[in-house]
Amino acid sequence: MKRSKLDKHDGLAARVGRGARRPDFRPPTALTPRARALWEKLVPAQVNTAERLAILRVAIESLDRHDRAREIIQREGMVTKSKRGEMSHAHPLLKVEQQCRRAFLRCWRQLRLRWDMAWNTDWNPLAGQSRLGPH
Repeated sequence: MKRSKLDKHDGLAARVGRGARRPDFRPPTALTPRARALWEKLVPAQVNTAERLAILRVAIESLDRHDRAREIIQREGMVTKSKRGEMSHAHPLLKVEQQCRRAFLRCWRQLRLRWDMAWNTDWNPLAGQSRLGPH
């Protein structure tokens, strides 16, 4: 059987054998500029395998959904009225925001990443301000 050869791509040495495919390190197309910058900072320096890449993708997409939900909540308020205007309810996106935050943090911990690994600072992607601007 033929030995696999080492193929260097973007400074990453990846084993390329028969039928093996190198992970696609390009960021997903639908990312916001803030999420894209985080992706480019971590890939391939910290996330360099297909498994870690899949987890990071879930994390960053969750971060984007979190940010979008937060924007809508800030615009519409945390409380919504029923159709008849008789009862007040918590905005439905509050739950989405919370679930996305949890998913992001779960993936981040699973990858064993730290905020300072991404930016060499105390930057927190779930804080209101970041080096990449407000979200």
